[in-house]
This record gives sequence, C-alpha cells and structure tokens, in this order.
Amino acid sequence: MSERDDLLVSVANEIKTYRKGNLPEPTPEHVDRWLRQFTPGQQLPFLREFEHVIKQTFITRKNVKDFLRHLATNQKLAGSDPKAYWSSANFLSIQRNGQSQKAMLRLFAKCLEEEFGLDLDDCGKGGGDFI
Repeated sequence: MSERDDLLVSVANEIKTYRKGNLPEPTPEHVDRWLRQFTPGQQLPFLREFEHVIKQTFITRKNVKDFLRHLATNQKLAGSDPKAYWSSANFLSIQRNGQSQKAMLRLFAKCLEEEFGLDLDDCGKGGGDFI
C-alpha cells in the first residue's frame, strides 16, 4: 500500500466511532473524497498532519468508556465499596439543550451495569451524592 492509502485507512479507523449510529461509519474512500477538496499538491502533506493531530486529540468512545470505568472503580471517589456508593448516588439529567449529558449518562450506566450489576434508574437515595 502507498503512504496515502495507509493514511486514509488510519484516519478512517481513528474516527470510526464519531457519531456512531447517527452517521455511516467512515471508510478510507470517504476520507479520500473529503481530502480531494484540497489541491493535489496539498493532499498528502495535509493528510499526514491531519492523521498526526487526530491521533493526538480525537477522543474515541473506548477512551471515554475506559475513563468512566476508572471513575466508577476509583477508591478516592467511590470509597472502599463503590457499588454501595453508586447505588446511593443521585444522577442528574438536567441539560436543557443538547444531548451530551444523556449520552454520557448512557455510557456511565453501561459501566455501572458491567462493573457492579447496577441499573442507573435504580440508583439514588436521600443523602447520596449528586452527580
């Protein structure tokens, strides 16, 4: 494969979780169509830089899930009995515009279910922290 082809595959793989379920999964051909808006002489240098930057800055769904899983099991946050802590925590869903809070809660709910068998809808008690 050429350097260009390798970079197209790399970029498509890196961004494949962006708006997963809302947009078609990007392919190398999709990235190539997007790249063709630039002049031929600019394409490869731009693609090199874009691949470098996207690998440093794009936060994948896996990155977020790993971060949330670490929070869920973090003793400094949840204490020595994280299952008890999270089952008493009150999760707020008060964002008026946008969907980021709901999306984050869905991801965190998956972590709680996988780690502790907790259903987010069953969490929350008087005296529990507000999250």
